[in-house]
Formats: sequence, structure tokens, C-alpha cells
Amino acid sequence: MNDWRKDLLKFHQGDNPDDSNPPVFGPPATPEAIAAFEKSVGLRMPQEFHELYLQVDGFGQMYNGEILWYVVPLAELAEHVAGRRDWFQKTHPDLARGYVPFFDWANGDSCGYLFSKSGAMVPGLFMFEHEEYEFEEDQDPEDFLSLTDESFRHFIRDIGTPTGE
Repeated sequence: MNDWRKDLLKFHQGDNPDDSNPPVFGPPATPEAIAAFEKSVGLRMPQEFHELYLQVDGFGQMYNGEILWYVVPLAELAEHVAGRRDWFQKTHPDLARGYVPFFDWANGDSCGYLFSKSGAMVPGLFMFEHEEYEFEEDQDPEDFLSLTDESFRHFIRDIGTPTGE
């Protein structure tokens, strides 16, 4: 099993090399909490999601006395998913219904999994870039929701590794 805490710490250090704000890890989630989240979105999350949340139910950093969550805790995740889906629900409803973001960049952008209308997961990790979204039905979804890496594990390892390693 992947050591998510170690990978997230390395990600934090690579993404924030000069930041004195310490990383924060939530306690492990229960299988029941993960199942409740899956029921709330009507989709079965992949194994890496389960492994991640069974080790850390949330990951972020202290900022101005508050926790800024990057990996959104399960208790807040359904609301986070709904908020991100809301951006393009009116123009791209099927796409919005299948987007399950759990990584929040705290700037309006997010990363997560994408599921087809049938409920099958589209391979990879997808990034929603809110500044690229134009609120137009005919906008190509790849303009604002694009494949960013093959998995969340690869995503945080790629960002957490300084160039040249």
C-alpha cells in the first residue's frame, strides 16, 4: 500500500519550499465514511481514493490560523463536489455530474476523477481550471477540464519532485 502521508509531505515540501506553514493531516477515515460519501455522489471511487482516505482524511496547511485543505476531508467533500460541479452544470450537465474533485487548489481550480454517464471511471486525474471556463454550451470541455496525470499518486509525486530528480 502507498504511504500517502509520506508522499503528501514530499508534495508539500516540493510545492511550498519556502513556506513556514506546517502541513496538516486529518485522521484516517473509516470505510463507512468513504461508503457514505460514495453513496452521496452515486459513484464508486477508485482504490487509490480509498487508500488515501483510509490513511488521511484531509491534507492541507495552516494559513492565518485556519486550515487550508488541499485534500478535502470527507465531511466537507460532498459540498465541495457540488460547488465545483455548479460551475458548469447548466452548460455541460453530464460532464458536471461525472466530475468528482477532491483536491482543491484554493484558487477556484480543483482536481479529481471523471466518470462517464454509465458510471465508469475515465482513466486519469482531471483538472478543472475555472478561469478557462466561458459559461458557453458549445465550449469544448477540454478547454476547462483536462487530463492532468494518470493518477492522483502520480500527480502528487510529479509535483513533489524537484526538477532533475
